[in-house]
Amino acid sequence: MHVKFRMLYRFRIFQVQWNDIDYMDSLLDFTYDPENYATLPQFVDYLHSLNMKYIMIVDPGIASKKPNDALDSGTKMGVWIKESGSSDPLEGVVWPGEQIFLKEQFQTCNNYFKNGCFRERVLP
Repeated sequence: MHVKFRMLYRFRIFQVQWNDIDYMDSLLDFTYDPENYATLPQFVDYLHSLNMKYIMIVDPGIASKKPNDALDSGTKMGVWIKESGSSDPLEGVVWPGEQIFLKEQFQTCNNYFKNGCFRERVLP
């Protein structure tokens, strides 16, 4: 497999590898399936060693009914869109079930992603 990727990169056939949501553990953002994707961090390191990029699909909402670090971190940072006239987060339904959504304020979202979600939880 390594030779195959080196050949593809050398001849510039492809330079980016991406994953859809199947990499997630129970469809939760900022996680990866420890059984089916156990070597994902090493694979990403390998791609980076070839100067290739890795892109993972991230859902715009965070599961709100399943305890998870992304939910706790966002709640502490106050990054959720609120219900109109309420302090409760706005909820909707996407793949893992009920979710809450990030504010569209760039700096708020940027800090949420930059300060730990990816670096500490997905790809150490």
